[in-house]
Amino acid sequence: MPTIRRARLLGIGLLGIGLLVLAQAQARAFTAYVSNEKSNTISVVDIDKLTVVRTIKVGQRPRGIELTKDGKFILVAVGDDDTIQMIDTSTYEIAATLPSGPDPELFTQDPTGKVLYVANENDNTVTIIDMEKRTRIGEVQVGVEPEGMGISPDGKMLVNTSETTNMAHFIDTETRQIVANVLVDARPRFAAFKSDGSELWVSSEIGGTVSVIDPVKHEVTAKITFEIPGLRKEAIQAVGINITSDGRTEFGAGSGQSRGRYRCCHACGSKISSRRPARLAHGVHPGREISSDHQRGIERCFHYRRRQP
Repeated sequence: MPTIRRARLLGIGLLGIGLLVLAQAQARAFTAYVSNEKSNTISVVDIDKLTVVRTIKVGQRPRGIELTKDGKFILVAVGDDDTIQMIDTSTYEIAATLPSGPDPELFTQDPTGKVLYVANENDNTVTIIDMEKRTRIGEVQVGVEPEGMGISPDGKMLVNTSETTNMAHFIDTETRQIVANVLVDARPRFAAFKSDGSELWVSSEIGGTVSVIDPVKHEVTAKITFEIPGLRKEAIQAVGINITSDGRTEFGAGSGQSRGRYRCCHACGSKISSRRPARLAHGVHPGREISSDHQRGIERCFHYRRRQP
């Protein structure tokens, strides 16, 4: 039986977490990229000035967003156009498209940045793309409504979450075969590995929990639940997840009536703090690291890069 860890949300913040976090970066300068699902744009945000400095027109219904490993391109999944657009970070022009398969949601890159794995919600598949050739090289059939994507630090194990099947699917990246299916609570959304690969954390939006999974035994070893004063249990929805590089703290964000963010201690699963956000662009998404001090968690669809002097 997994250990049940209950965490109480404490306090209310003043600003969206991405902005609060970067205030601690001091002399560093960053840019945030935000995908806007309804306006079909990406907002380019100057973090120092906290202002939108540019708006990039993209395809229909932009969802998942990341930077390529070399920082040269913004990748954005445009769900209604059934593709992933590559935007040059120096010109903000659309440079190319990738064959993502139907209705791309979230995606993840392998550690080398040469392979992209995309969750296709309508097709119940994960599409595999060669980033250098910009071609589709395979697919894996998964559960119903795939959403979250995570990959182990060594790139050997890919994890996809299926919202309707309520499972985390473990996929061997060499054989492209599912090696295990782990049942989690209702509507799993995001999956994140600790930096040493020892644990996988999966959020469940409807279940309102985070499952901690042993990636070797493929077992849920702990389950974190949340308490928010004034909210019913069923109103608490866990969505985004991001884990600090030292593996000690997990950040997440909620949706629906519980919309806000939390911070969890990895040692005991205790809630450290919470914040209420400003209005969000579209849900939440674990972000990429933005400094050697490790980032403190950011909104879905926010991705940062350091500006060159």
